[in-house]
Amino acid sequence: MNKRTPDQIADESLLLKVAVFALRLGRKCMSDYGHEYSPQRFTQSQLFACVIMRELLRTTCRGVIEQLALMPKLGEVAMGGDRA
Repeated sequence: MNKRTPDQIADESLLLKVAVFALRLGRKCMSDYGHEYSPQRFTQSQLFACVIMRELLRTTCRGVIEQLALMPKLGEVAMGGDRA
């Protein structure tokens, strides 16, 4: 019996699918940054995906950060690794 890695589990995860969808939707509907002089650390679509994940998990922002730390693939997607 093969053990699955966290990334393999994340591939089948509803959370990962929702994060990818939210990121793609955010890219289509929002500009990258809200203002010319914003700090530009994260795009609006990345922040949107994190808010959607927070609501789906019914947790706090800290809970989303923990999930991103536990599942590297989820973090990669939420932080823009999935360029569609």
